[in-house]
Amino acid sequence: MLKILALLALLLAPEAAQAQQRQDQCSTLTNSSAVVNISSATTTSIVALVTGKRITVCGFAISNPPSGTSASTFVFEYGTGAACSTPTALTGAFGAGFTTAGAPIFYSYGDGTSTIFSTAISNGLCLLTAGTTVNIQGVVTYVQQ
Repeated sequence: MLKILALLALLLAPEAAQAQQRQDQCSTLTNSSAVVNISSATTTSIVALVTGKRITVCGFAISNPPSGTSASTFVFEYGTGAACSTPTALTGAFGAGFTTAGAPIFYSYGDGTSTIFSTAISNGLCLLTAGTTVNIQGVVTYVQQ
């Protein structure tokens, strides 16, 4: 009977180890928040790079009001340098096509406990914004490890 229990323990040990490895960083590490406050069409650093670390986005809530003159859009990207030199897009464009002035459009994704997307190691997180009148506001929740 003891041999059977020992055999079962050996068989189940890798399963327990794999389950532990599958835990999401967003649910096991302390989250940080970065404020988004962008009023021009540019590339803006949201979270600065730290050498040897990856930025994992756990959630975001961003408002993007239509200007009435042109569609204001934003794209999450990562890259090196202060403003994500040599950028790589992490998302498609949010806000494309909304030109009628009116109430802001809110984009919210994630609850802070699961990974949405991650940068490459030693890269910063940026927002690339476009449009004639840009007024992008919000918050990004992330971990950096």
